[in-house]
Formats: sequence, C-alpha cells, structure tokens
Amino acid sequence: MPRQEGEEFPTAGHVVDYLRAYEQRYDLRVRRPVRVHEVRPAGERLAVETDDGSWLARYVISATGTWDCPYVPDIPGREEFAGRQLHTVHYTSPEQFRGQRVVIVGGGNSAAQILAEVSRVAEATWVTLRPARFMPDDVDGRVLFGVATRHAQQGSPQGVSDLGDIVMVPSVRAARDRGVLTAQPMFQRLTPRGVAWADGREQVCDAVIWCTADRAHWALTSDDALSQWL
Repeated sequence: MPRQEGEEFPTAGHVVDYLRAYEQRYDLRVRRPVRVHEVRPAGERLAVETDDGSWLARYVISATGTWDCPYVPDIPGREEFAGRQLHTVHYTSPEQFRGQRVVIVGGGNSAAQILAEVSRVAEATWVTLRPARFMPDDVDGRVLFGVATRHAQQGSPQGVSDLGDIVMVPSVRAARDRGVLTAQPMFQRLTPRGVAWADGREQVCDAVIWCTADRAHWALTSDDALSQWL
C-alpha cells in the first residue's frame, strides 16, 4: 500500500482507496453488501445461501473474524472508580485527555502507541501485566510478513512472537527518546480516585485506558481471560 503523505498510519479513506484500486487491478468480482445465511454440503460442493442469491463453491473461506468483543479484565474496584474508563476501540485522539492524569493498561502495540500520543498532552502512566517486549527498530511490516511466511512454510505455530510484541514505529521510538516508554507492573485494584498496587502504593488518575485487546464471542473464565490479555 502506498505511504500516505503526512500520516504515520494510513487513514480509513486511504485504505478504502487502496482496496478499491486492488479490486480493479485484479478484476476481482466483489459483491457487496451481501449477508450469508447458511453454508451447507451440496454433493461434492458447498451451497452458500445469501440474501443476494445462492452459489455453489468448492471452497469457502470465512474471513469475518471472531475476536470483536472488547475485553476489560475484572479488576477489583473497577465499579468504584469515579474517573473515566474506556477501551482501545473507543479511543479517538489524545486531545480528550489534555492536562489529565491517565493510566494506560496493556503490553501490546495499541498501548505503546496510545502512550506515545497521550504522554505529549497529559501525565501518562503505563502499566503492563508482564515486562514489555520491543522489536528491533528496523523491523517493519515487510519484515514481519516475511518472518510469518517462513514460519508458516515450516509448519511452526510461533509466528512473529519470537521477535517481540511491540513494533517500534516512529511515534513509539520518539516516546522512548523522551523517556516515557517505561512500564510499571500491573496494579492490584482500582480505587474511587485511582489505582493501587499490592505494596500499598496508590496513584490518583482521571482516566484509565484499557488496551487489553478483544475476545472471541465465546466466554472465558476470569483466570483464562486475565492470563491472555496483553
């Protein structure tokens, strides 16, 4: 995808333009909007029943995703906190936190990138369940794709996790240079005014941003879920 001038990350419109051009270049027969109601065996093929007709196919690939339920761990005191709480999916810009005290929870790319933005306009504290793992500065999307492809060809389930969890995009590198890319261990509970650690330390804050990923539609137990979020 061509780089978008003046933007570190492509905007939604830029992505749409790229995909539209991709469809045209390869003459892909994309039908939209179509809702699939059923996929069932039909002899040696599969019958795909939709609100726009029926098709027979040798293969059906479901690329709709299942991990679309924002997850927030059930930390004690979460209901008592008087400040604002929001998940990554509801974050829009750092300006809404200007001049505030913000705790950012999570050890993945979203947390690091939001920290990089919010720390420029607010007093930001980064909290992770386990020590953050940073990829080398020269690793970008092309490198990640190459590593993932090699692992897939070798039948390895590891993917790119051996490189680290956080890609050092320019904004995150800048945050590191400003000395804000330092995480504290996970707090034990929320209080009405902020967060508190097991050692008795407390910190007042105005907002908590949960960068704790999404979960599948099926339910997880609290212990299972807490062990998986970033």
